[in-house]
Amino acid sequence: KDGIKVDFHKEQMLSNTRLQIDLFLPTINTAIEIDGPSHFKEVWGKNTLSRNIKYDNKKTGLILGKGLVLIRIKQSRDFSNSRGLLVYNKLLEKINSIKHNFPLPGDRDINIGDS
Repeated sequence: KDGIKVDFHKEQMLSNTRLQIDLFLPTINTAIEIDGPSHFKEVWGKNTLSRNIKYDNKKTGLILGKGLVLIRIKQSRDFSNSRGLLVYNKLLEKINSIKHNFPLPGDRDINIGDS
């Protein structure tokens, strides 16, 4: 609706891995990852959390290493339309900022969502 080209579950972008990018915005070289509770809580046990953190760190390094911007959206609360709209507006603000001024390497790892 906002005219932003989005590739969903982008595969084969991260060299020699089976890791997917949740959302990829090719026109502004930006990857978006949606991190639910299993990325930071022991939802399915300690070992699974440890594995998820390891994969997230690897994915972060690969994305940033390609010169892309990474936006991670942390979702720990129950979803509602009002929360979704709030997060979407924050995301749109970040996207517009990236469009107008592509971040320097040290500023390409962006986190939004629940604090």
